[in-house]
Amino acid sequence: MNGRHANGEDEDEQCPLITSGNDTDSGTLIMQHSHDNLWMLSHTGYKRLIEVRRTGIDPTYLDSRLAVIERFGMATVMHESDTEALSLAGFIQPVAPGTDDDAVRQKYQRNPLENVSRINYEITTRCNFTCMHCRNGGTAELTDTNIAGLTETGRVFLNLGIRRFDFIGGEVSKYGNGWLKLSNQLHAIDKGSDWPEPLAVTLYTNGWWLEHTDIQAAGNHYPTEADYLADLKSNGVTHILFSIDGQEALHDKWRKHPGLFQRVLAGLPRVIESGLKPRLSLVVRPDEDISLNYLKPFADAIYGVSVDSMDKLRSDPFNHFSHLIDVGRASDMRCGKVPLTHLPANLIRCKAFFRPAPTLRIMANGEIGICPLMHGEEGYGNIHRRPLVDLLNTMHETPLYRLHASGEIEYRLKELDREAFGKRFDHVCAVRIALNRLALAEKGMYVGSIAKSYHAQATSAEKLFDDISR
Repeated sequence: MNGRHANGEDEDEQCPLITSGNDTDSGTLIMQHSHDNLWMLSHTGYKRLIEVRRTGIDPTYLDSRLAVIERFGMATVMHESDTEALSLAGFIQPVAPGTDDDAVRQKYQRNPLENVSRINYEITTRCNFTCMHCRNGGTAELTDTNIAGLTETGRVFLNLGIRRFDFIGGEVSKYGNGWLKLSNQLHAIDKGSDWPEPLAVTLYTNGWWLEHTDIQAAGNHYPTEADYLADLKSNGVTHILFSIDGQEALHDKWRKHPGLFQRVLAGLPRVIESGLKPRLSLVVRPDEDISLNYLKPFADAIYGVSVDSMDKLRSDPFNHFSHLIDVGRASDMRCGKVPLTHLPANLIRCKAFFRPAPTLRIMANGEIGICPLMHGEEGYGNIHRRPLVDLLNTMHETPLYRLHASGEIEYRLKELDREAFGKRFDHVCAVRIALNRLALAEKGMYVGSIAKSYHAQATSAEKLFDDISR
């Protein structure tokens, strides 16, 4: 389609836009038509365009139309078929009356999707472990079995240049019925695409199935571990991320499974032999030696024995590092390292809620999420109730986005009931999540089954925080 219109006309024989040039006094692009005829790029349209440019793939005809609109900021699309195709894809939107060129440019610069490079599918909140530090402790048990709906979200994200999809859970490998079908379909949709980076599908797991036989995993039966690994690979899984929470004794204690640390370490070569790539999902404690040298045997098993295997582990983007945060069951482990009175209000504002990077989440209840601690309560919308493209293109209109983008959330710190919440905390995210929930409850914007039940009874930030966390 490059260089030619869908109806066969040569591109250079068309006048794709009608403009009258620039107003030299205001510097604003003046269009010959009213705002009723003007279009601008949506969040998804701009995301598609920047990924085409970043990767250097050959632009399609419609990509070239996006580039022209972006160059002028807002424009009139001459061909009705172009308007229809771009609108159906969700790549353009009408310009609202009174919108000037500066406002359009600002919206492009603040695109919330710009830095998103991977998608987390939670699939299920169910888990076969009750880890001491689990941030999901107390959440309702949910599994999203609408694989057809999830597949359509994958189609949208693939079209936006997303090249990594993570299945995280809960424990997806145990309870995520249908997730392997979704993995397989992601590859089928992606087949023949021009994106240069190969598609990656990762499974996060606690490793319960290692060294097992007669494995019942997500609705399927496997006689041996080797059979399970072979099925993962045949359905498009590329990486397995094993959870590691610290040195051996601590890991096995927190996971409540003696010997698990060594089983994961011993299983890495078998995962490699199956053609899959093992990696680690690590919880880092505030008091931990930042060298993480206890992981050297894992690094050697994954990357080969060498003096720089730990450097490879630290720099590999497929290894996941996260902080221990005193929420969920980990709230019972709170040491109270930081007094609330020492918390600067500006630290409450979190850029992830309006400029997420690198992850967007599809939670088990269908909600779009940013923060794993919020359990999909952010209020960005539900993929099973509205089309994903519509939700992505209106993220900037949602209350939590505005609370953080505007900085309003910073002023909420003084509203926190410090007697109820407690006067000390370990990680700022524990305070931030409590304030998010308080602010959303005041705005009547709680979503999801968990949140609704607490919205009715919450009278303070501590209630919002405690009922879900403990």
